[in-house]
Amino acid sequence: MTAPPRWEQPSKSWEGIFDLAGMSREIDRLEEISGQQGFWDDAAEARKTLKKLSDLKGGVEPFTKLQSRVSDLVELAELIEDDESSDAAELRSELEAIEADYARLELETLLSGEHDASNAIMEINAGAGGTEACDWAD
Repeated sequence: MTAPPRWEQPSKSWEGIFDLAGMSREIDRLEEISGQQGFWDDAAEARKTLKKLSDLKGGVEPFTKLQSRVSDLVELAELIEDDESSDAAELRSELEAIEADYARLELETLLSGEHDASNAIMEINAGAGGTEACDWAD
């Protein structure tokens, strides 16, 4: 019995980072709130709610697109299982693209905290080490 391909194996970090079920529940809750009568009575709170809703939808959409691409890739892999033609090359190319998109999405999600979009100032001091250390610090 052979091991399933790596794109079919569940990723532990995937589930820990992308809480799709929780995000979907929160989207449903916020959509229900935004549809209630009197939602716009407090305009500042309404804008805050809609911003959060938009951010959540923006987080779910790339994930679902990636899931769809993986499903399509699995179907294509099943169709061309032992074929070494250009279809197999296309499969490898798409797999590499999906892996790159997954890595990008994972990084974006890890850096999606409250202050992660803020600017930062970084200062590097050479300390001990002479002129070479100073060259690297510049």
